[in-house]
Amino acid sequence: MQRFSIILIVLILSAGAGDFVARAAEMRVRPECCPQGPIVTLGDLVDLHCDSASEAERLAKIALFPAPAVGLRRYVSAREIQDMLLIRGIDLIDHQFRGATTVLVVGHEPQSTPTTNVRLVSASPRLAEQKLQKAVSEYLTRSGDESWRVRFDLSEDAARWISAAESLTVAGDREPSAGRQCFEVTVQVGDTSKTIDVVAEVSAAPMFVVPVRAIARETRIERADLELRRVDDSVETSGTAERFEELVGKEASRTLPAGKPIALTAVRQPVLVRRGDVVTVIVRSAGIRVRTQARARDDGAKGELVAVESLSDRRTYFAQVSGIREVEVLATAVSAEPSTTHSNRG
Repeated sequence: MQRFSIILIVLILSAGAGDFVARAAEMRVRPECCPQGPIVTLGDLVDLHCDSASEAERLAKIALFPAPAVGLRRYVSAREIQDMLLIRGIDLIDHQFRGATTVLVVGHEPQSTPTTNVRLVSASPRLAEQKLQKAVSEYLTRSGDESWRVRFDLSEDAARWISAAESLTVAGDREPSAGRQCFEVTVQVGDTSKTIDVVAEVSAAPMFVVPVRAIARETRIERADLELRRVDDSVETSGTAERFEELVGKEASRTLPAGKPIALTAVRQPVLVRRGDVVTVIVRSAGIRVRTQARARDDGAKGELVAVESLSDRRTYFAQVSGIREVEVLATAVSAEPSTTHSNRG
């Protein structure tokens, strides 16, 4: 009987702990929101992470205060949100607050969205972000001459709609500028359209070095050939030059198109010695410096080792490129070919 009582107590405690875990939620306060309805709900202000979908839905629907009028704004601190929840009987011990300390609530004109039976595919955050990135970047470019970098934090529902969209139309509430902005995105899926408010972090696109005009292969790059230009996220910039010093004085190893960021692998140190050149060989040994001549068997930039062939006995050895058609070698140079020993036997 005593053993049965202990098991019963353990089961009751386990059930209570499971209920606590299911009800506990993490609330990430958003930096900015554009509420759709006349009342701001908890779901407008925070992203809810909860093990129970029904609990997350219940919390998201909690009404907090009237939405600001169109064009007006209101700042609400995380502490104010907590106070409003306490007034409504929500026990905050079960929940954790993270994210921004203050949320900017932007007044928005309500949109009447017709009910629809559109079947949406599963959300593809990467596809949604790529499509939205392209649409917003084009909108910002049309609104000004600058190139911009845009970062989003999409909800799962927004990602589903944008992933399925056949077309996206973007409108903003002000002139393009750096900082957080609210964009109105109209999504067209078949005969159905839906308006989604998206908050984005907008910043000026980074500057990269680009050719003023096309630079031909094997051309030495000068400062006058280059300029700094902002490049948007649609252009591949990984491993490209951001400073003039990385390129000036080097040689293009392939044709560099005008206006495109220059990959660091597309340039090299200038070739000072070319295959077939007759080069001056400077031999150094114990303070003695001797000059002779040889024929280069490789191309080489300054500091690189190239094979050279003696003009007198055609012996091949390695030397280090030191200047234009000039190489240096120590007196104990390493032969580039295995030596052959001949012996005469009587």
